[in-house]
Amino acid sequence: MFLARRIVIAASEDVGMANPNALILATSAMEAVHMVGMPEARIILAEAAVYVATSKKSNAAYLGIDKALQDVANKDTGTIPMLSLIHI
Repeated sequence: MFLARRIVIAASEDVGMANPNALILATSAMEAVHMVGMPEARIILAEAAVYVATSKKSNAAYLGIDKALQDVANKDTGTIPMLSLIHI
């Protein structure tokens, strides 16, 4: 399960939006590893690892969320405007 978890993390952090299917495949592999168990799960892990390793990489979402969190922590983001209720 540790290896499956690491593959899911790599699919999200390293592959990201360059191949969104990597995360779907990695989480499916993690579920299959949980259901099947070792020693057969080694094949599932190998397939998922190769898929994630050979996918194009993009950490744009990872960097973007970090930047957004920094902005919220360090900038005056203003207040949330009140919505006016319209009566019909």
